[in-house]
Amino acid sequence: MGLWEEAKEIASKLLATKNPIRIISHNDADGISSSAIIAVSLLREKKLFHLSNVRWFNQKVIDRLKNNSSDLTVITDLGSGQIELFEGVDNEIIVIDHHLGFGKPPS
Repeated sequence: MGLWEEAKEIASKLLATKNPIRIISHNDADGISSSAIIAVSLLREKKLFHLSNVRWFNQKVIDRLKNNSSDLTVITDLGSGQIELFEGVDNEIIVIDHHLGFGKPPS
C-alpha cells in the first residue's frame, strides 16, 4: 500500500469514529507539530479529542492507554521503536512516526 492510500485509510478511520480520539505525541518540535496538525484537522471536522504531549514513550504511557476509554488512539512521533509495549491495549492504535519502526506488532 502506498503512502497516499495509507493516509486515506487513516483519515477514513478518524472521520468514521463517533467517540473522542486520543492523541499522544512527543513533546519536541516535530511531535508538537504533528499532533497540532492532527488536532487542527479534527477540529475542522468537529471531532472530539484529547491531546497529550509526553517526554517519552514508556510503560506509564501504555498503562494510561490501557485505562483509556477512547476507541481510537493516534500516536505521533513516538512508538515505532516500542511496538511490543502495545501488548494488552484493547483500543485501536495508529502510529504515525517518521522514525523507522522495528519489532512485530502484537496480534
